[in-house]
Amino acid sequence: MRATWLLVFLALIGSSSSLLAQQWINPIVEIHTDAVSDQDAERLSGLASQVTNYLRSYQATDPSITLVPIVPINYKVDLTITESIGTDYLSDLRISVFRPIFEKDTESLILIASESGVPISYKPSQIYMSSDLGSIQDPFYARLHYYTGMALALYYDSMDTYGGDPFWKALQKLQAEYEPAWQTNTRTTLPSLSPRSILPEVFTQWGDHFRDLWFMYHLEALDAEGDPKRHINLTFILSELAKLNSENHLHTLFQLLRDTKTTEVANLYHAMPRSDQAKAQPYVLQLFPSVSPTSL
Repeated sequence: MRATWLLVFLALIGSSSSLLAQQWINPIVEIHTDAVSDQDAERLSGLASQVTNYLRSYQATDPSITLVPIVPINYKVDLTITESIGTDYLSDLRISVFRPIFEKDTESLILIASESGVPISYKPSQIYMSSDLGSIQDPFYARLHYYTGMALALYYDSMDTYGGDPFWKALQKLQAEYEPAWQTNTRTTLPSLSPRSILPEVFTQWGDHFRDLWFMYHLEALDAEGDPKRHINLTFILSELAKLNSENHLHTLFQLLRDTKTTEVANLYHAMPRSDQAKAQPYVLQLFPSVSPTSL
């Protein structure tokens, strides 16, 4: 059944740019303006629509990408305006992206990014389109474009071996264009996922192995409810991740793993028979230090 689902996921569902743009992302955007004046709040009233339309307009920059997910990924943007500076603003930005879980009504977190002090130069009449790479000269829209590409890379990597290759390569190609956005005076409330932090790790032999295990985790553990080998597979995957982590080459990718999978892995662990829990426990504690041994 999972193989069938993967084939369905990878089915061609159209080639027109308008269809593609509608299929990639399901944006869920919230703007909070309590910290600024009523006048500024009124001026910013169209920002949520501007951001939503930008994300809906996402198109892959690599023309070889013709396969799109049947179910668009839920992409949540939580933006808190913290300060007005003339007609510009500073904001706290939080992005959370989810993939569906096979035959479940729940979702799996695959990306979370949180930054404070992100500058926004809001122009109510401006129409931003992600297909216009000029938009990434704006520090705020550069982040949206970058994190969207990363989310799709992680999504496709979770569905097929190296499925995210076209998206990772597109991010790498634009790395020099993205990086100025992170040279502004911002602070990350989670460890940085900036291009300079994560992309050099992805394009290494250790990054390849991490991506292999990321795919195996989603296919053989998360999406494998009812498979009698699920617990054995999870223990093996965790053991391989622990070995890779001990080599100390992938600080950012393993932080991403901890930020997105701690609760999920703990729940999978608790669903194991006790005999399997004893085998998996050392790996859970090594990979996810925030999990208390007394809770396992």
